[in-house]
Amino acid sequence: MVESGQGVELMQARHDAPVFNVRQPADVENKVGHGHHIYGYIGISDRRMMPILRPGSIVLVDTSKNKVEDGYWTTEHDRPMYFVDVRAGYRCGWFHQDGGKLVMQPHPLSHCLPEAWRTPDEAEIIGQVAGIVTRLNGWGCTARGESLEERED
Repeated sequence: MVESGQGVELMQARHDAPVFNVRQPADVENKVGHGHHIYGYIGISDRRMMPILRPGSIVLVDTSKNKVEDGYWTTEHDRPMYFVDVRAGYRCGWFHQDGGKLVMQPHPLSHCLPEAWRTPDEAEIIGQVAGIVTRLNGWGCTARGESLEERED
């Protein structure tokens, strides 16, 4: 873990792994009046939350909301997403508590399987996603197994 004037960098983002790069946004701290927000980068091969959270997206995380909220949402867009430290990396998506386990439920269209970790030994909620910056088209927006060349035809 490396501390800098702009916040804490938890992991360097790489193009070949679903990892996150976390930073404290100075403009958010100045405008909101507190330091409860960080940015997270979604790796370009992380498709667990496609199509809602695309690979290469940047998320704004509210670190003051680090408990899972259950049941007060009616659509997938209302369901809270969380940014979680799973010790061997990070995950960003939908979570629920199941006893002493924290379970990630990937988006059904991602074709990824749910994952679970024991808390607090294997996972810790860093915060709730408050905003997303993402590409609407271009690289990373093709269906699984589809190439850009095939899409342009």
